[in-house]
Amino acid sequence: MKEKVDMREETLGILELLRPVAPADLIRVGRNYDGGYVFSSQSLANCSHFISCGLSYDWSFEIELKERRPDLPIVAFDRTSGFNSTMLYWVIKNFGKIALYPFRFLGVQDTPAQSWGKISMMVRMKQLFSGNLQFVKKHIGLESNSGVQSFGELLEHNKGYGVKLDVEGTEYDLLDTIIDKLDKIELLLIEFHNVEENIDAIVPFLKATRATHYVQHVHGNNYDSVNSFGFLNSIELTIARKDSGYQPESAEVLTYPVKDLDFPNDRRKPDVGFNFLATD
Repeated sequence: MKEKVDMREETLGILELLRPVAPADLIRVGRNYDGGYVFSSQSLANCSHFISCGLSYDWSFEIELKERRPDLPIVAFDRTSGFNSTMLYWVIKNFGKIALYPFRFLGVQDTPAQSWGKISMMVRMKQLFSGNLQFVKKHIGLESNSGVQSFGELLEHNKGYGVKLDVEGTEYDLLDTIIDKLDKIELLLIEFHNVEENIDAIVPFLKATRATHYVQHVHGNNYDSVNSFGFLNSIELTIARKDSGYQPESAEVLTYPVKDLDFPNDRRKPDVGFNFLATD
């Protein structure tokens, strides 16, 4: 019985750290389903630079970010992305679909127009990544070398950074750098993978951010399974400065996902939500 009580108390403590402030001006940037992020429009307006770590094969977020803030310098980092590797990835992954369904190989649920739209985006990658939106074929890490850019060095020269970062494996080593550079960060879009296995790193990180930053939004990635805490083992968090100028809703938002803002990462399965206790 004591073990169950301790587990419940631990879960409630973690959920309290994840509880969003729920600003009234939330927007979604990037496509629906996997690839989009939710945050305050005021926080975006306050960003002076944006760093996107881990582009992979979906840059709908970066493209829309550029459309919303044409003046915002955006740098996207990914060692495995690029026009040639992106085209090769899609051809190998979808060879059977290409042969059988040439108009629908980029997604079973896509219409021909949607499929050709994705193809067009890949072909136009070099054109899209120009001007204030730049692509760097490197990973992000602790120290710089030929294939790695030091995360700490990126944040040395300015303030007001927006950062998008997927955290899994060795990227958990970057959490201490983020804590050290919190005064430089306006908006942090962070996805934690393997939460249960890394909870001893995540909890101190969230506690360290609370003095200067709020959680604005939370969403579980339903490509993963539910952990022993009762929520999905990969979670997407929006963390922003407290002095950004946004105001929380007068009524608490206790249930997530939020309609018309959140969508399941895997559209074939329903979202798994968060339910928070009222503070009154």
